[in-house]
Amino acid sequence: MKELIKKLSAAALACAMFASLSTVTGGMLLADETETETPAVTETSGETETPAATEVPKETETPAVTEAPEETEKTAVEPTKETKEKSEEKLTGQTAKVKEKNADPGSFGNGLKWSFNDTTGTITISGNGSMPGYSYSSQNYPPWSGLKDKIKEVVIQKGVRSIGNDAFRGCSNLTDITFPEGLNTIGDYAFSDCSSLEDITVPECVTAIGTGAFASCGGLKTAVILGTLKKIECFVFCECGSLESVSIPYGPTFIDGWAFDYCYSLKSITIPASVTEISIAAFAYCTSLKEVTIPGNVKLVGISAFAGCNELETVTFEYGVKEIDNCAFEGCKALKKVTIPNSVAYVGGGVFGECKNIEDLTVSEDVFKALNMDLDYYSKLKAGGLHFLQLADNPMTLKGKNAKVSYKKLRKKTRTVKVTKVIIFQPKGQGTLEFKKYYGNKKISVNKNNGTITLKKKMKRGTYTVKVKVRALGTETVKRTGWKTVKFNIKVK
Repeated sequence: MKELIKKLSAAALACAMFASLSTVTGGMLLADETETETPAVTETSGETETPAATEVPKETETPAVTEAPEETEKTAVEPTKETKEKSEEKLTGQTAKVKEKNADPGSFGNGLKWSFNDTTGTITISGNGSMPGYSYSSQNYPPWSGLKDKIKEVVIQKGVRSIGNDAFRGCSNLTDITFPEGLNTIGDYAFSDCSSLEDITVPECVTAIGTGAFASCGGLKTAVILGTLKKIECFVFCECGSLESVSIPYGPTFIDGWAFDYCYSLKSITIPASVTEISIAAFAYCTSLKEVTIPGNVKLVGISAFAGCNELETVTFEYGVKEIDNCAFEGCKALKKVTIPNSVAYVGGGVFGECKNIEDLTVSEDVFKALNMDLDYYSKLKAGGLHFLQLADNPMTLKGKNAKVSYKKLRKKTRTVKVTKVIIFQPKGQGTLEFKKYYGNKKISVNKNNGTITLKKKMKRGTYTVKVKVRALGTETVKRTGWKTVKFNIKVK
């Protein structure tokens, strides 16, 4: 009988230990919590201490043990929900708490890490690689988004090749940025809405600044761009109301739409000669801008490019500008003096709409007709402020001649033929010449700027007839020519 009691006591003790173990396992995720208690399990056995094992023989039923999992499940469900919520909060960074002066550094892949010093408000990005992009519109926040109101300085260390989209967007207390050598790209809206930022210098190594990268930085006063950019992206400095000066180096060919839109304090802008197009509303509502020169390489001044610049007084188009699109200077109410060269071949509607104070306009008769200006509306022009360009004719005669290309050489690589070997100019047109292929084998191409003829390799033997159109754009005192066609032959033998 004693042996039986011992065995039953041992079994009961094992069951109690198993119930306790399952409770601990079910609440494992809450190991840090102080509220997880084990008494819920011991209550099922009737006692909270191990002596209860000796009383089991009186009640040899097992229901007390089988009820334990139900209670265990209840204690496990609620903590799991809390743990999940806390995990999500940490991921979004919305309620991240800095427990020490130096926050624990975080890794976000690609060999990069970040750390934050709560005392100085400095966030540092270190390592080697490119930062990932984020998106506030998609609720894909950077890991430090919960600290953005504390960030005062951003230090990007050498080795970081790019700054991700939306990386420091809305850091309203940010005043200083350190860009390293080797940085290639500043992402879309990377520093937008940083209202305390007053000046920036973008280093030469940067080849791309993304859309809206510094948009709505209300305190920004000066921007120096040393980078080798190919394009000034749209919205890049849009709504930077305090921006007074911008330095753009030679290099960009395109100033995209709304790039400097609503930069109320911008007093001057030097458009580099590399620019070939100024897009829609690029400088619209720059209400402090007083003078602007459009370089001759700019082929198109886009729709509303300078609309609403109501302090703009003087606009000079250098020779070479070809098109001025609709409403380009609409609402420039202070505009007094405009010079449009003979190179301009197209002007859109309402280019000078609401510009009633123009008193000095120099333009060719053809362009003036295209402007469709009502002189009663522009009363000061009617009083003698209209000056037509006095232009000389631009004669140009062309004659074609035959050229030869070696078949053996052409089999190995592409060959080029100088324009002077296939076209005789007598006299040559004044101003920049433009070339356009009119007829010929598809493997023969013509360079539109210099007329060079290119033959692709492995062309067959034979005589190829080519027709090319040529025109001269003229100069400030010489008219442009119309297109003239010349025919010549190229023998491959």
